Amino acid sequence: MNGAPRAARQALLAIPLGDRAVALVRLLFQDAGPPLALSEVFLYGPDEEAMPPAGATSAASALEAARAGDWDGAVRLYADALRLEPHRAAYHGALVRARWRAAQRRRLDVESLGDGGAPLVTAR
Repeated sequence: MNGAPRAARQALLAIPLGDRAVALVRLLFQDAGPPLALSEVFLYGPDEEAMPPAGATSAASALEAARAGDWDGAVRLYADALRLEPHRAAYHGALVRARWRAAQRRRLDVESLGDGGAPLVTAR
């Protein structure tokens, strides 16, 4: 949750209240099973300003760089996003993938290429 990997089973519950005012929220655990615990509660009031994640701009630019084939740029930008939000697991994964792609693109596997055939050669 919150982009951080966890080692145990977990669940996330979100209750958007919209315009309603609520004085009490009660959670009822039903059915048999192991004891359940509520470990964290975050409440956001209507006057809270929605703020984009700090690394969102760098991550979006990194994605565009990756789509354009600029893997070195994607590595740099994902590293920037991760520096701003080190708790985001998605940025960790994207950075590892971008580093791998940046290293792999420098090697050309000619065995997997076709010979091109007649469409490769055009007469003028």
